[in-house]
Amino acid sequence: MRITLYLFAVISLYTAFSQVEPSEIAKKIQDFHEVNPPEKLYIDFNKSSYVSGETIWMKTYLMSGFFNQLSPLSRVIYLELTDRDGAVIQEIKVESKSGIGVAQIDLNRDLQTGIYLLRGYTNWMRNFGKQYFYQKEIAIYNVFQSQDELVKLDTQIVKANFYPEGGNLVNSIQSRVAFQVFDQNGYPRQGEFTITDSNGNELGKVTSDNEGMGLFNLKPTSGESYWLNSGDSKFKLPAAAEKGQVLSLLNIPTFDNIRIQIQNNDSQVNNLTLVAHCRGLPTAATVLPLQNNVAGASISKENFPPGVNTITIFNESGVPLIERLFFIEPEESLKVNIQLKDSSLSKRELVELSITSMFADGAPAKSYLSLSATNDWEVDLDPNEDNIVSYMYLSGDLPGLINNPRKYINKNNDSRWKNQDLLMMIHGWTRFKWDEILNDTFNRTYPIEQGLYTTGRVEKALSSKPAKDATIVYTVQQEELTIGQVESGDEGQYAINDLYFHGEKYIVLDAKNKSGKNTVKLIPDTVITKPDYQQPVRSFLPEQNDEQQDDFIAKSLKRQQVDAAFDFEEDLVMLEGIEITGEAVKEEEKVNNIYGKGDYTLSTAEMASSSTYNHPLELLRNRVSGVQITGSGINWSVQIRGQGSINSSTTPIILLDNVEVSLDLLNSVPPNQIRSVEVYKGASAAIFGARGANGALAFFTKTGEGLSVINSYSEDIKVVKLDGYQEYKEFYSPDYSVKDERHVKPDYRSTVYWNPDLETTEDGETSASFYTTDEPMNITVIVEGMTQNGYPVYGVKKFKVR
Repeated sequence: MRITLYLFAVISLYTAFSQVEPSEIAKKIQDFHEVNPPEKLYIDFNKSSYVSGETIWMKTYLMSGFFNQLSPLSRVIYLELTDRDGAVIQEIKVESKSGIGVAQIDLNRDLQTGIYLLRGYTNWMRNFGKQYFYQKEIAIYNVFQSQDELVKLDTQIVKANFYPEGGNLVNSIQSRVAFQVFDQNGYPRQGEFTITDSNGNELGKVTSDNEGMGLFNLKPTSGESYWLNSGDSKFKLPAAAEKGQVLSLLNIPTFDNIRIQIQNNDSQVNNLTLVAHCRGLPTAATVLPLQNNVAGASISKENFPPGVNTITIFNESGVPLIERLFFIEPEESLKVNIQLKDSSLSKRELVELSITSMFADGAPAKSYLSLSATNDWEVDLDPNEDNIVSYMYLSGDLPGLINNPRKYINKNNDSRWKNQDLLMMIHGWTRFKWDEILNDTFNRTYPIEQGLYTTGRVEKALSSKPAKDATIVYTVQQEELTIGQVESGDEGQYAINDLYFHGEKYIVLDAKNKSGKNTVKLIPDTVITKPDYQQPVRSFLPEQNDEQQDDFIAKSLKRQQVDAAFDFEEDLVMLEGIEITGEAVKEEEKVNNIYGKGDYTLSTAEMASSSTYNHPLELLRNRVSGVQITGSGINWSVQIRGQGSINSSTTPIILLDNVEVSLDLLNSVPPNQIRSVEVYKGASAAIFGARGANGALAFFTKTGEGLSVINSYSEDIKVVKLDGYQEYKEFYSPDYSVKDERHVKPDYRSTVYWNPDLETTEDGETSASFYTTDEPMNITVIVEGMTQNGYPVYGVKKFKVR
């Protein structure tokens, strides 16, 4: 590490007795992040904006650690799409396999034109705060909505935020002050301003010419107040402190060093400690002695990894005083080469691409990629929105929404470093809670989720006190039943973790006290708490080229009309006139019976008197040979005499819509809701293994939702409905090399191809192919992804179809 102390600072070995050593602070930072590695989520989309009724195709990259490596921690990602009022439109759970996931959101056709917010997070992220969540504003257009209905934006500046460098304004010390101004819809605005004091004296002029951001110098005077003025609008600056410290940092491209100066007017502060880190990895730590209330240092840029870095200045006791972010621009360490086999392409012709990812030194890079090919004449790709490079190194490590983040790393702009540094000042205080890090008081309220879960508590039936050490047996309804058990804790709480299934499933919970009796009350948690989240203030679309927007809407409307006219299901086959022969499908064959047919099937549709029964078992009484049913009211018993249960009085397995339940639970099911009953005895019961020795009765409801009825019946047995991982659907890409009746449909795809599952070999190579559409167009292919060890991958290829 190369650090030079300068500016009135005299190198000294003296350290106050109570001073916290720089190495101690640095170690606490590193230890904290090693034990509590924050996660960061990036989402790759197939395009920049959408039309209501379309599908948003996505690939998720979950990262953690000092070097943005693919995260093995969380396996559950929560995605929520909300409207401008904050109402959740859709929410899904995405399975993250070793940091990689795929997902899609089907947009409703009645969504109105406007800005929508997609946010993503893991349960573990919630411990660190909402500023760690992924968020992206998505423009969605309704082609049937009159453009005259859209709200016109008022560009008047109504809000200004101020960010003194380092965090503080201090009287009698000159400081640089960054600011950002917004209109009433939350969009940053350019403008010209004056700085005035409380008497209206003009101190200077300033402009906000980069995303509403600007910069000016101010030396506050005790007892004075200051204002930023724009026309009739006035915005008051924060009050200055009488005592404190002011930091100034220079990060100029032509300098090999980061230069820091600190001015102090607090006589109680004699020495300062500087600690720098990047994503929790310490990069510099030293004592800065004050000489004439000034200290400074020059630190070689070689110490700092690319991305957002943080410098924090502490006092002798380890209390953070001031802080500053600065940006080290990444070099292009990994390149993507996209080759087109045939550059002369026409309509409905095969496109063959070869893709190679390699490091700058030519070494191959095994990468996980997605590929999107879009029609330039219909899809307006935003050149300044996040890609994986800008998000990994810049916007993903800053709180809030960053406007046009990619322009900060656009190497065609020689003055970009000024905007980078201004952005760092606007986001000048990090997201870290220093008291929790330095005092080891971090509260891990939300655990890492390696699977789906459901929670609740168990109480004693009579006293409502917690039932400690109760056993909860759970059964998940799916093709292969998942059965397990957990025990309740001291407060009766239980958690069933690491479940794995896709789609919506019902889970049967059966609780017994530690003596094996059912004298307990089971109380599942039915409300899952969601993070408190402030919605973005932006409500409407920004100004656009009306002619371009009208053309976009016209083409989208044309495509939707074609889709409506040729509404084929994926597995639909068009047939000429045919004659249907054979028997109609029987009612019981429509039942979703995962165990197959038994020895006897009873259909209630054939029973004229079934509506007069009071219990489902009455449907079987005296109707099935070998099935003996006795009882009345709520006291019933059943025995199946067969090869495995002769002379046995043990109750057979009872199933309701494929879920194993207790016999008593049938008391709560109205017989007129039973569609059919399957009876398993003898050899047919072998599918249940040893448990089927006494046979089985499988009841199926007419709606297939019998479990929701059970939920309200028994105190010790409950049924909960849980949403599993989203069932991912494959992007449809026609294959015109084979004959298919669906090919009569005109092909006007805006997303010509989407593949989230590309993976290069150890040689860094992979390939992709797809067919062009029925239109001449310019196509943009974007390949995006990352390596296992945290290097981002991004490449673009353009070609024409004529």
